[in-house]
Amino acid sequence: MTRTSIRAFLLRIHFYGGMFVGPFILVAALTGCLYALAPTLENIVYRDSTTVAEVTNPVPLEQQVAAAEKAHPGLDVLQVWPANTPTDSTRVLLADPTIDETEDLAVFINPADASVIDAQPSYSGLGELPLRHWISALHQDFHLGKPGELYSELAASWLWILVLGGLYLWFIRAKAARIRRGQGRFSTLKAMLLGGARGVGKENNPAESSELPETGGNAVAVSGTKARAAARKTAMKVHAVTGTWLLVALLVLSATGITWSGLAGENVNKLVESMHWKATPIETSLHAGEGDAAAAGGGHEGHEGHGNHEGHDGSDTAADGAASDSAADSPTAGNPVANTSGTTTDVPATQADTVYRAARDAGLTGPLRLYPPEDEHSGWKASERWVEWRTTSDQVSVDGSDGRIIDRQDFADLPTFSKLSSWGIYLHMGIMFGLPLQLLLFVVGLGLALMVVMGYRMWWKRRTSFVPGSPKNFSWQTTALGVLVVATVGVFLPLFGITLAAFLLVDVLVMGRRARKLRNRNVKIRPIPQPEHQTT
Repeated sequence: MTRTSIRAFLLRIHFYGGMFVGPFILVAALTGCLYALAPTLENIVYRDSTTVAEVTNPVPLEQQVAAAEKAHPGLDVLQVWPANTPTDSTRVLLADPTIDETEDLAVFINPADASVIDAQPSYSGLGELPLRHWISALHQDFHLGKPGELYSELAASWLWILVLGGLYLWFIRAKAARIRRGQGRFSTLKAMLLGGARGVGKENNPAESSELPETGGNAVAVSGTKARAAARKTAMKVHAVTGTWLLVALLVLSATGITWSGLAGENVNKLVESMHWKATPIETSLHAGEGDAAAAGGGHEGHEGHGNHEGHDGSDTAADGAASDSAADSPTAGNPVANTSGTTTDVPATQADTVYRAARDAGLTGPLRLYPPEDEHSGWKASERWVEWRTTSDQVSVDGSDGRIIDRQDFADLPTFSKLSSWGIYLHMGIMFGLPLQLLLFVVGLGLALMVVMGYRMWWKRRTSFVPGSPKNFSWQTTALGVLVVATVGVFLPLFGITLAAFLLVDVLVMGRRARKLRNRNVKIRPIPQPEHQTT
């Protein structure tokens, strides 16, 4: 199998993916720009609810929880977010059956006097408020519900393939240009990152004229053709150099997007379970070892996620270091998780202060969230929330009657996959490093959008004379290997497999016919360059 045939195959895949999936990636990139800034926008818009004048002597936490229950009687307490700084409000999440099953009711309490400041719908265990939820849904499904989720999954499934394939194609060009100029090896990397001086945008075939259609001797036509070629090369450099700089960020966004998706995400979940990469849920039973330990981990999982991604980042491991694995639970097919925590209306609010102190004494230093007992046989759960500049999240389970620690689970002890998925998720969401990360993600989104636009510009400037990676350049070994790889990846990433099969069918039925017509009209087809003839 020659490198030329491999390059031809990758070029064809890159062309089809960019041409037909490009619009979905463009939408994901632009909505992702807004999504990256969502945490900061939420802080600004809801500042009056989430912050208070500095409190030096807060009332007991139990009194604050009781105030929320009194304001909304009969609703179960799902979570308690004690104020972490003197200017934070306390947030109490209640299960309100009158609103959507994926929503909670967030009641904001002033710790100074336990007065109710505000109440807002809260989406997912991350406590997303309406604005951030709207932005999240826009990015995830374009507000089209389940059918809309296919767009973001399609974009995530293709993105990493386009990025890695494009990187290889750009490397081949840069290397060939370096060899023509007789420069050192370092020049290849320099050209990939900066675009090079001259020659990098050219084909590996040094005869640049072979790229252009034969238009006769008309000087104006020749001049116009050269101008189009120059514009195409400029677009190529912008497209490729941007992709090289954004390589790592785009791969992370693609991977985390896949774990949040429905079809591919379910496959991730199965893989995680089969490889035993899923963390064991923390024990919450008050009678551990007496046969009812099945209550462990109690039904708070699934209240994490971003926007309509309830159940995506999986709840407690991703969002508060809990046991179920973020990416593993992510795909519970991406189905929204019903608001059924199992808590009872007679939750002993008087235990909130005891649990809070026990968690602090156990070494939990970050902002906390407290989960009331699932039933009379279970204890509370206290975990550190993922907020700006936190890279770990520990948790403990506590007997609310006496503050005894039932069990603990440190982030450092979680399986490697759980850690990586948690970090990836909170990087993707722009939470881990605050505004600097959000601005970086915003730039990445703009860069990805620019790459898509430049890719279409390259095609537009050459659309009448370019048939990408003509099948005649494929050896049977390349075809067989390509089919095997595509089939394997397609099983794991169903939308990639389905769409690629459709693209290839279109290619066979339509593009082949078009190529023959162009050849019959003596329109020069760019030959696949052959910089090296060794086999792999």
